[in-house]
Amino acid sequence: MRVMRALILGIVGSTLLGCAKPISLQVETVGVEGAAMRTSLVRGARSTVPSECATPCTIEVEPDTAHELRLEAPGHYPASFEISHEDLRKLTAGALGAESVLHVPLIRRSPEGETR
Repeated sequence: MRVMRALILGIVGSTLLGCAKPISLQVETVGVEGAAMRTSLVRGARSTVPSECATPCTIEVEPDTAHELRLEAPGHYPASFEISHEDLRKLTAGALGAESVLHVPLIRRSPEGETR
């Protein structure tokens, strides 16, 4: 009986400790201050909070979700990519207390009429 009680407590404890929590992700652009970022829900039930902001910006990514992030800045090509809670969890595994920061480089557009 003691072994069974210990086993049940161990399972319940590991389940509670292993519950997925939202991950805070700070998004920054390289070489561009104040790019506009929008997120769109691709999979799951909850959008990021906030879903629109100017960089640098911190968003909350809920468990079991995937999002498309789109960053735009005047004079630069937009960047668009998908990221999921699972991707972030894998990237931050073992980094307890570490901030999750995503640096996104935006490529400057050539001025019109300029050829390379």
